[in-house]
Amino acid sequence: MDDPLHFLRDRLNDDEAFMKAAIRLRESGAFVTSTEATEGVFALTEVVRNDPDTAAALVLFTGTGTRAPGEAERVLVEVAAKRRVLRRHMPHSMGQCTKCEAPHWGVLICNHCQRAWPCPDVVDVAASYVGHHAFPAELRP
Repeated sequence: MDDPLHFLRDRLNDDEAFMKAAIRLRESGAFVTSTEATEGVFALTEVVRNDPDTAAALVLFTGTGTRAPGEAERVLVEVAAKRRVLRRHMPHSMGQCTKCEAPHWGVLICNHCQRAWPCPDVVDVAASYVGHHAFPAELRP
């Protein structure tokens, strides 16, 4: 993947879709507690059918146990906050050359903090995805 911002936007979209699916799963009543799991199997079949995000949420929920109350909502708030950071910290192609200290086209800097692109704030947003198979090398801390 060539564009690190595209990679980050895709990961945030994944996180959002996954957590919305987790909320749908929770609100369906299909997954409540392990003692009620048997009764929820039939309801769960309807929730998961044709919804890969809900199926993935089910794997996480059943593989790790019940999640903390409000966790999915917290992740959605974090996704929104990361999107705001990325909207502020965009690359600009008229940066200062490190050799002659003059502006040059094609030298990428952050339009918000004027640091070399990708700036530390963008690298920090990317940090939670470092284990992803398509993680861009330029976003490594």
